[in-house]
Amino acid sequence: MRELRIAIVVFAIDLFTAFCSSAPGNTANCVVLAADNSVHALTLASEAQSGLKIPPGQIAGGNFNIAAGETKDLDIDFNACASIVATGSGKFILKPVLHAGEVGLSAAINGTVIDSTTGKPIAGGTTVVALEQRDGSGVDRVVMSTLTDANGNFALCPVPTGTYDLVIAAVNGAGVFYAATVTTGVADSTAVGNIPMTPEPSAHGASTGPASLTGIVQTGGASGAVSEIVTLSALQTVSMSGSNVLVTIPLVQQSVATANVTTASGASCTGGFDCTDFTLAVAGVNAFVGSLGGAYSQSAGAVSYNVDGQPVPLADGTPVCGQTDVMSGTVAVTPGNSFPVGTLSFSNCS
Repeated sequence: MRELRIAIVVFAIDLFTAFCSSAPGNTANCVVLAADNSVHALTLASEAQSGLKIPPGQIAGGNFNIAAGETKDLDIDFNACASIVATGSGKFILKPVLHAGEVGLSAAINGTVIDSTTGKPIAGGTTVVALEQRDGSGVDRVVMSTLTDANGNFALCPVPTGTYDLVIAAVNGAGVFYAATVTTGVADSTAVGNIPMTPEPSAHGASTGPASLTGIVQTGGASGAVSEIVTLSALQTVSMSGSNVLVTIPLVQQSVATANVTTASGASCTGGFDCTDFTLAVAGVNAFVGSLGGAYSQSAGAVSYNVDGQPVPLADGTPVCGQTDVMSGTVAVTPGNSFPVGTLSFSNCS
């Protein structure tokens, strides 16, 4: 007899039944936007049929084994913020993001994010902390992420054994963006202490605002009945150890972080493809980079980004398009201005 005990660590989620009853379709689950208190239905994607699964890449150590007669305890982290997908068509989809680790074997990384000019937590706004590792193409990809609390504190758990880059992006309550901060060489079970964030320089006492990356996502399939969710990431060119690396910069403010490509509307879509526009807001300055415990320095020269698109696979990991990743060309940006990145095109979708 094998026994599995599960201790679930989750973000707090308030369920407002009264709010949800006013959402379209009188849905049981909904999202209430803080900006205007508008109510939107929250629907499940493929998980409604296939159930919830935790891929090996989201299990500390890659897997766990339970012998006959053995009892094991797991921590399961439900990242509620990353699990709510805002689509390009104005809808919201719940795609649960889960990480698991055996209690006693999985570890945590924690610290505090502060404003470098005040030495205090960033006031208001949003601060995203991402744990990243290089993929086969040398791009720093997000392994897991979280938000800081009102005091700038964060904790990532369960973290698999290994060494990571800790990438933080922020915008304060006044809409001022901060240069990303990249801390290299962060191992599991590490208290990183204070991580400083530097606000974008201001012009005549006022912030110049973020840069905007604009473009189109399009998908096409033989059936003509295409309905895909494509996650969008902003990759910034960062200098590390004398070489340039593409680092995923967490998005703290954007009109579309995911593109729900469902309808071919207007002449902007290529024949046989469905498409949607996107806009991503990013810091218009280079990131500050430093190793754990060392000083941070900012790269000189142009600030450049690539936009990366990845169709969300089915719950069992089955790809939904012929391409699992499409990246735009490199675009140099400046604060307060908009820059086109072109079209991210996916074919053979189903």
